[in-house]
Amino acid sequence: FDTLQQGISFYENYARVSGFETRLYSTKKRKSDGKISLKYCVCNKEGFRETPRLQSNCKKKRPITRMGCNARITLKLINDQDNYIIFSFHEGHTHPLTTPNSAHHSKQSRNLTLAHKKYIMDNSRANIGATKSYRLMKEHVGGYHNMAASSKNSKPQRKTPLDLEKHASELYTHTIFYEFQNELLAACFNCGLQSMIPDENIQIVTLIDHKRNSKMHTVRHHLENNSAECSCKMYEREGIPCRHILWVMKEKGLKLLPAAYIKTRWTKAAMNMPMFDLGGNLIEDTTNMEAVKKKVGHLWSEIFTCVSMAENNEDCLDDFMKLIDGFKQSLLSRGNLQASGDKGKQMETLLDCP
Repeated sequence: FDTLQQGISFYENYARVSGFETRLYSTKKRKSDGKISLKYCVCNKEGFRETPRLQSNCKKKRPITRMGCNARITLKLINDQDNYIIFSFHEGHTHPLTTPNSAHHSKQSRNLTLAHKKYIMDNSRANIGATKSYRLMKEHVGGYHNMAASSKNSKPQRKTPLDLEKHASELYTHTIFYEFQNELLAACFNCGLQSMIPDENIQIVTLIDHKRNSKMHTVRHHLENNSAECSCKMYEREGIPCRHILWVMKEKGLKLLPAAYIKTRWTKAAMNMPMFDLGGNLIEDTTNMEAVKKKVGHLWSEIFTCVSMAENNEDCLDDFMKLIDGFKQSLLSRGNLQASGDKGKQMETLLDCP
């Protein structure tokens, strides 16, 4: 490479095609003239973040993006003309690579389009902040995956070495996992054993919850399948195991959450499940649904972009209006719209659910 920047740009382009992102790492300089003799470019998931403190008052929990990846190149100065070569190259990664369909969501490819900027500026006049505007735009385009969004290879922060927590972090969405994590921490530090009575295949455990006015709770633990019921009924209400059930699981040395406590709707794979109507009929293939949502999101983005580009030219606005009106009349002539009297069908279409 003629310059150091050319070498860095080469690795960034290689990373973009391969499905990962880069980060500039350490530098070594020559003592004689101060020129950079070695430059390290690494995968952005290199190393590990410092373990967070257990008692943290930080409300915003940042996901874990560092996974100890060793992929990198070393650029070396070869002469006094600032020419560089790739001195070493490590190809292997410790994490999944980004697929081509989602490569545009990477940090290096992420940016706000003209439509996004216009939408945020218009909402600011109504005292709607940028964050809320971004969420509103997400609803228009069908989801964050149709916008410049950054679990998906990042992981949530874990606070215990328990395998139960590790398993939950791989299954649950980040929001649900942090609720599970709070219950697990309470099981470790706020619950104590009062009594344990074996009864054939059922073990009756009474626990004292020191954080909740030392209230007693009873857990019925079924030994054959490790399922349990608690008198607090949290799992029945929220679909997340309570601290009392988790205390029993922890004491039994379970490494995985029993299948009975994994609600599909709280997992990362929830959107990959097929959808059925009230009669048990398959509504539509989820792959086709995602493709349609992506098209709808792209269409909304194009509409906002056209409006933004034409808003200062009345002739362009009139032309765009004629195109939209012509297409609307075409749809009406095809009979694709619901009759005005069928409010139930219109509401189903509006809510996107039967």
